[in-house]
Amino acid sequence: MILLPNKANSLKWLASFLFIFSITIHPGSTQTINFRNYTVLNGLANSNIYYTLQDSRGFLWLATSSGVNRFDGKKFELLTTDNGLADNEVLMIYEDSKGRIWFLNFNGKLGYYYDGKFFNPENDETLKKAVIKSSYTNCFEDSSNRLWFATNQQQIVEIDDQKVKIYHKPNKELDISNTFIFEDEHNRVLAANNKGFYYLGEKGIVQEPAKYLPISSKSSQYNKQKRQLVYLSEKGLIEFKNGQFNIIRSIPEEIVKKEM
Repeated sequence: MILLPNKANSLKWLASFLFIFSITIHPGSTQTINFRNYTVLNGLANSNIYYTLQDSRGFLWLATSSGVNRFDGKKFELLTTDNGLADNEVLMIYEDSKGRIWFLNFNGKLGYYYDGKFFNPENDETLKKAVIKSSYTNCFEDSSNRLWFATNQQQIVEIDDQKVKIYHKPNKELDISNTFIFEDEHNRVLAANNKGFYYLGEKGIVQEPAKYLPISSKSSQYNKQKRQLVYLSEKGLIEFKNGQFNIIRSIPEEIVKKEM
């Protein structure tokens, strides 16, 4: 069965549900939802699913600890290191504007699939420069088509064409692990986690003032067109837009604490 494997994913789904609920559900509306369960017997690499992505061609990609599945609506295709993945334990999948499918891996190596071929640090010099000693956890493409990758160990990696830059936290006080990366209305690239908001610029990483903090980077949703960030905090569902923090919907404290 396809399952949400951990608390981080449950936070993301809770935030998504609350956001959709706050803007779309009307009293008295009803609808029927049909569910179908898939298991390893149907071809899943693993019942523990870290992440899912539907790409621009309609394929569904599923990241697991035993490789990646690609689903065409009828059958699951299993992809592993034997096919060219940089690691079998894939934590997130992301499609960029060029149509490349990126795989963010537990072993600190990046890879992507493009035009029928897998690229990894063994056959791509840019990816070789981006090998780190931690795990990749999040990805974002900004308006200049630079790719930003968050990690779980105090690093943020930027890939600009063939150039790779690794950002380290500037002092002991800051914590840039497990961030959610996005862009504001001034085209500034920001990262956020439960410790703070950070600006990623030419001078490195600078902490930004923040009225409310996400309870997890996985509780965030970003609207690229509106430059709007929505996330779950201890005070409720928060919107960050045009430099302002606003409470969209208050959430009972016991629910937030349970999710934390």
